[in-house]
Formats: sequence, C-alpha cells, structure tokens
Amino acid sequence: MEEFGFSWRGGYKVRINAQVLPKSGFRHGPLRRLRRVSVLQSLRFTITTDVPEPYDLYWKIRNRGPEAAALDQLRGEIIFDEDRSRIRKESTSWKGQHYVEVYIVKNGRVLATDHHDVVIS
Repeated sequence: MEEFGFSWRGGYKVRINAQVLPKSGFRHGPLRRLRRVSVLQSLRFTITTDVPEPYDLYWKIRNRGPEAAALDQLRGEIIFDEDRSRIRKESTSWKGQHYVEVYIVKNGRVLATDHHDVVIS
C-alpha cells in the first residue's frame, strides 16, 4: 500500500465482481465461474463492500506475460476511480495471467482490498 502513499488499516471487506460481457459465439457470465476468458472479450469489474461512504476507490490493472511485454503493453499502475462509478471496464487483449486489484481508501488509510486473477487464453 505504501507504493501509492497510503497506510494499511483494514477492518472492512471489499469483493471484486467480474463479468465477461456477452459477445456472439463466446461464453459470458461471472469470471469466477468461467475461470478463464479468451482474447477479444470485454470485462466489467464492480465491487461490493461494507465500507461506509464516502471513500475513495483505486483500481490496479496488471497486464503481464510475453505477449504484453513484446508489445510494450505491461501495465500495473494504480488508477483513481475519478467518476466514482465503482465500475472498471477492460478488454482482453493478450494471453497470460493478469489480475485486477481494488483499494478502498478513507482518511489516508486503506480500509479494504481485494485481488481477482484474470487468466486469458
């Protein structure tokens, strides 16, 4: 957590809910049930949490693997949820083991975090 300037406090829960959005000819539904997704899919990440409002939300979208590296598309930055939608949309572009994390911050402290693997094959 120190990597983006906040200290850890904990005490609350957050869960990332990932949906593979419908596309003709492809499986769709909760990513936890499907376990893996193919390239050229659309994903929608939302959260459920017991942290009382107001709070700030940050997403970390991590691309890694040989395909992303070869195209100089490795990612891992932490992004503030500026519109406060609690929704993050991404597309699957490169095969590999990627992940999404979420951090809920209030008064300069991280109260809850979750991690969701995204396996693209």
